[in-house]
Amino acid sequence: MKKQKIKFQIKSVNYKELTDFIKYFIKSIYKKVDYCSYVSLPTKKKIFNLLRSPHKDKDSRDQFEILVFKKNFFTKCTKKVFFWILMNIYVPIDIEVVLC
Repeated sequence: MKKQKIKFQIKSVNYKELTDFIKYFIKSIYKKVDYCSYVSLPTKKKIFNLLRSPHKDKDSRDQFEILVFKKNFFTKCTKKVFFWILMNIYVPIDIEVVLC
């Protein structure tokens, strides 16, 4: 069977959840693939400003930020292992799969 290069882009707002997923993922597929590695990407920051009172005191505002952590995960495997990987991924993380 021909082996394909696969890239997963994994995103999460919770950094601990992301690292736990990476550890679980590497541990579960380590013996089934030729190689597996990951690269951390820059964190994206979204900042929101809200007015506390819409009628007066425009200087009184609340600021919130959402951090999105990303990692690229690379592996090389057969189609059978690839489908096994997709079936065993749990949902709380946003995953984008690209076949290279």
